[in-house]
Amino acid sequence: MFALERQGAVNVIRPHGALEAKCCEEFKRVVLQGLGGGRPMIVVDLHDVPLIDGAGLEALVDLRDALEARGGAVKLAAVNPLCADILRVTGVGPQFEQFPQSRAAVGSFAV
Repeated sequence: MFALERQGAVNVIRPHGALEAKCCEEFKRVVLQGLGGGRPMIVVDLHDVPLIDGAGLEALVDLRDALEARGGAVKLAAVNPLCADILRVTGVGPQFEQFPQSRAAVGSFAV
């Protein structure tokens, strides 16, 4: 359901399928287990996510809050039009930097 890959100092997580209530706890667990020491940097690649429900939005915000408390950040990549609309309409989207692809999001941590 979730692929986690390390690209330099940045973890990239790729959920496959809807980011919804039934998978949110696993999503948070996978991300938090993959963090090492230092400043946590995460890119959530939403390329294969067709839909985000309320629990998925909450999971993203909780993850962002947890990482920011540790001096880190979460960035979103490859958001499809429907998910972009959901993020925008709910007001969650502006809380995250968003990039057209994960490579750009990973590279943005270098600046």
